[in-house]
Amino acid sequence: MITIKSTRAQKKQAEPAFFGTHNDNMRTFNGPLDLHLGLVVENGIVKNLSIQGSLEPWLLACLEGWGEIILNRPLAKVDQITLKETEAYLRDRNSEYAIEGLGRDEEILFGSIIGWAKNYNPQFGTASYTFLPTHGPFRNLKLAEKVNELKKFLSSAEVIELYRGLKLPELVDVEELTIYIDCPYSSEEERSIFEKLHMLGAKIFREEELNFIPEG
Repeated sequence: MITIKSTRAQKKQAEPAFFGTHNDNMRTFNGPLDLHLGLVVENGIVKNLSIQGSLEPWLLACLEGWGEIILNRPLAKVDQITLKETEAYLRDRNSEYAIEGLGRDEEILFGSIIGWAKNYNPQFGTASYTFLPTHGPFRNLKLAEKVNELKKFLSSAEVIELYRGLKLPELVDVEELTIYIDCPYSSEEERSIFEKLHMLGAKIFREEELNFIPEG
């Protein structure tokens, strides 16, 4: 039997901040319960969330606690908060459990939910980007026109899919055909993704000499 013990956890369950609120981009969990989640993500950082569904009290309290923990953190890391950490966060005192009776089944369920949440795509329905032939060669565009087209490219469905779970790339500066971009670039995986971004840009803008430079 699972029992909510702490005052803090009871308050999260009785007066939720996230549960019952609405987001236009709510997603439905593909697991064994009725759960819908909506995230507000800005440049890869979680700014707010909405939760709906039919949830057991312990899960509602834990998702409320998890929601508070992940605010202003990268979407890519929301699955790193375990059920044990969340339960500890909800305690009134470190020596007393906030919720008693949580077991392996609850850990697996909670882990599957936050793992699913990590892959949340906040830009669902975003359009693909096409550099129209009527624009002429990219290299001949004025600076303001290049900036405008590059910003549309960097917020396109193709780029969002490429950077799923990571901070999205942002335009820093443009010098002729050299494009400076603020983006994740520390790990081997991030460098590989940036190279794919570079190749995608060269293909879409039909400019073999287009040069993307990572910054940040």
